[in-house]
Parts: sequence; structure tokens; C-alpha cells
Amino acid sequence: MNEPAVRPVRTSLAWTPSGRAALLVALSLLAATAPFGSMLAVFPACILLALALSAPLAWLGVRNLRLRPPAARTVRSGVLFDFPLRVEHVGWGVAPRDLLVFAGADGPTTSRPLAWVEHVPARGQATVPCEWRTRRRGRRTKLELRVASTFPLGWWQASARFDAPIDWLSLPRVARLDFDDLELRRRRREQGRVAHARRGDDEFYALRDARPGDSPHWVHWRSSARRGKLVVRELRGEERPEKRVTLLGWTDRRIGANGTNDAFEHAVALTAALVERHARQGEATHLRFEGPEPWSLRVPSSRAAVQAMLARLAIVECKPLTAAKATKLESSLAREPLQGALLVHGCAKWNGRWRVLNRRSNEGGHVVLAERVPSRAKSAGPAS
Repeated sequence: MNEPAVRPVRTSLAWTPSGRAALLVALSLLAATAPFGSMLAVFPACILLALALSAPLAWLGVRNLRLRPPAARTVRSGVLFDFPLRVEHVGWGVAPRDLLVFAGADGPTTSRPLAWVEHVPARGQATVPCEWRTRRRGRRTKLELRVASTFPLGWWQASARFDAPIDWLSLPRVARLDFDDLELRRRRREQGRVAHARRGDDEFYALRDARPGDSPHWVHWRSSARRGKLVVRELRGEERPEKRVTLLGWTDRRIGANGTNDAFEHAVALTAALVERHARQGEATHLRFEGPEPWSLRVPSSRAAVQAMLARLAIVECKPLTAAKATKLESSLAREPLQGALLVHGCAKWNGRWRVLNRRSNEGGHVVLAERVPSRAKSAGPAS
């Protein structure tokens, strides 16, 4: 990535506490030595001269700095990561020392700095590691940094604000699934997908580590005792039906300035957890997003497919749910063909043939996990 160096957007100069103290000392000495002649006023005059000369030196030091934008990367929301930051010096001015790099354009000087640059050579460069944590999912295109220095005497603090263009994709966080709360174990027992008996046409395929939801009848006790962990038999038989998960991108709660709310963010995290859990169990998932820009994605049980799914969920947005849109969306979701399909949304109220499995309340609204149930007309008909 060979991006051009970024110039400072704004440069500022401010007094430091030691600079104010030096000015008060110089003025006090100047007032105290004035009645005794001009020879005694040389020392306070030198202090005032140093104050006056250090100001442009400090300002030019940070004014001639340039930043190289970090490379594009994909990160996890809420997870701390490192990235290299390259600082360059141009021009013929004095190269600054003891640079502090802060996050944000106007962050407080007392906040914890991202990095410390001991010295940038004149017309040279220095690379330092920085730590960053993205708070929300989505694509970040601008990195606001503030570089501050008190060089050369510590009496002035010169600051330069940079807006570096970046391409960082923050993947959504994955919620933690609670079997007792979500009732997934109960549903799977009812549908015969956990404790089902071995079929006659199944054959032994391989041994693998035990996963949540495996039947105790599959445990290979001799291999488990030898390895010190549960090992189950992998059987090759009929393929399990594809799971279906739908995320609703419409909300009846207030949407913040960032284009989302807490309820929708929790719904995205819960959707990611469901699809990731299906992939860990070796099951494919048909993920559908019903929102302003609807899409569908088939997620096989592979790590690359799960990463692609998280990248799609990282950029989804929610919009306000109107009465007309709710009626149209309800009729669309009513045509869901698969019994046991899951619907995740952040609406306070929702109608339709969906049985609520889990409802979490928070400040932004409700996060609901619902299951598709058949209508009475369908359930009364003969089985196909």
C-alpha cells in the first residue's frame, strides 16, 4: 500500500504549565531588578527571549510532520489490535522529539496516548506500533489523530491534527448463546436432531472432538479415555436440512446519529452467533437479511464462509419501521417455507406465526429470537 503522506489539517500552539511558570518568574525578576540597574535584568531578559524563540521552533516542528495511512485490514469489534504508524519529517526545520500520538482530533492531553515517538530524524521517518479498539462494527474510512510535542524547552505545546484515510472493516461481535435461555437444546430434542437413534444406513466416517448438542450415544469412550477429552463418532448418512436464519433490518425504536441502535446491534451479534454455531456443528445456514437493501447468503460449514458472513453483517443498516412496511413485511415473512426457521429482530412488537424463544430487554429496546411455527391448516394436512 503506497498511499501519499497526509499533511496536518490544523496546527495549534498553547502554553504549558512550566511555560506559564517561566513567564511569571521572568516578569517577577524583571520587576524586582528594575530599580538596581540594567545588568541585573539580563537573566530575566534571557528567559523571555527563550520563551519567544521556542514558540516558532515548536510550531514548525509539528507543522513539518507527515503521516502515512495504515494499511487496510479486517478487525473484530471490541478487540484490541496493533497497527504500525509511520511518521515522516519534511523541510529544513528542527526535527521534534518526544512526540505523543492521541486518538481523536480534540482529545484531552491527559488521556492515554496511543504511541510515543522518541525522535524523528530531520527529513527522515520513524515507525511506532499503536493500539486501537473499534467500538462498533462497520467500515471506517477516516482515522483522526493528534500529534503533540513540547520540544525544545517544554514551555510550549505544539499540536497537529491529522485525518488519515483508512479502510478498516470492523466485524460484528458474536453474542454468547445460553442453551437454557434460548431453549435450543429443547427444540432440538423435540425435532429429533440431537438424541436421535442411529439409522441403519449410517456408516462410520471418522472420530472428532465432541461439540455441544452431540448425543451421548456417539461418544467413543476408549478414545476419550486415551486422549483425555470427549471424542465422538462421525457418521456418514443422510445430510441434515439446511438451517434458515432471518435478520430483520427494520426497527420501531429510535435510531441514533450513527444509523443504528443498541437493539439492532444485539440482534446482529445474536445472528452471527447462531450462524457461527451452525458452522461449528458442520451444518450449512441460509442467512437472509430483510432490510433497506435485502440480500441472502448461503453459509457452508467453513471458516472462510463464516468470515464472509461476518463481513456482510458488518455493513448492514437499520431503518425505521412504518405501519405500511410492517404489513408488507409480515406477509413476506409468512411465506417462510421451513418449519423451525429463526427470526432475529429488535422490534418491541411483532405479529405473525413466530414463537418467541428469547426476549432480551435493554435501553434501546428488545432483542427477540423467534421460531417459525406452522399454521393450523398446514399442520392438519397429511404429511408429505
